[in-house]
Amino acid sequence: MQIISSGPDGATEQIKRAIIKIISSAQNDVFIQTPYYIPDQAFTEAVLTAVMSDVKVSCYVTRHTGQEDRVSGY
Repeated sequence: MQIISSGPDGATEQIKRAIIKIISSAQNDVFIQTPYYIPDQAFTEAVLTAVMSDVKVSCYVTRHTGQEDRVSGY
């Protein structure tokens, strides 16, 4: 398991590259939890490639900030 935390003051490009690398190297499952899921092209391609490689990808996002989590899966 790998946990990466980030915030508005973080090194976003380095974090993005690390997340894409982790998704690309996953063999079984990927769990993504974020209050704001706004994927760019590279992130979307990494997720789709993982799914096409039979990796189960789950994304946990909040419906509205401050409310209970809901689950989306690919």
